[in-house]
Amino acid sequence: MKKHGLLFLLVVAALTLGSLALWARPGSIKCPIDGEYMFFDRQVGYGHDAVCWYSHMATVQNPGGQGVSRVKHEAYVPCGD
Repeated sequence: MKKHGLLFLLVVAALTLGSLALWARPGSIKCPIDGEYMFFDRQVGYGHDAVCWYSHMATVQNPGGQGVSRVKHEAYVPCGD
């Protein structure tokens, strides 16, 4: 019976820590280039120096009106733990 109680507490602790990790950073931000939503891509660093990178794919007009291209817009914000 003690093993089940300990396992339950470990599962609850893991779920709580996972929820806090997701809460620590926004899931999306607005792109500073075109105002579209950018979604979380990766975190660089830890603690107060951590930076969260966001990105999205955008369709842009090629110079001279020669069709369109897909480009990746990226931005970052501080996301200290």
